[in-house]
Amino acid sequence: MKKGLKWLVCLVSVCSLLGLAGAYMVEKQPPPKSAHDQMEGTQHGHIEAPEEAEKRVNPIPFEAESVSRGEAHFSKNCVPCHGA
Repeated sequence: MKKGLKWLVCLVSVCSLLGLAGAYMVEKQPPPKSAHDQMEGTQHGHIEAPEEAEKRVNPIPFEAESVSRGEAHFSKNCVPCHGA
């Protein structure tokens, strides 16, 4: 067999083995968790914020304008999936 053909057969064999190994590894990975599964074990389906989050101050003042903008943002970006 010619030297070039031997290298080609060797290269194809190695690539085939790597492809099979990769396919095996992908197949053995657990499926990604759904959002529902990620929330399992939380109280009423809510994730508790860390303690340090309670100490943070909201930089947005509680005013009619900020509430109105928040409602508009929620209506546009949240309602389509989560409902009103």
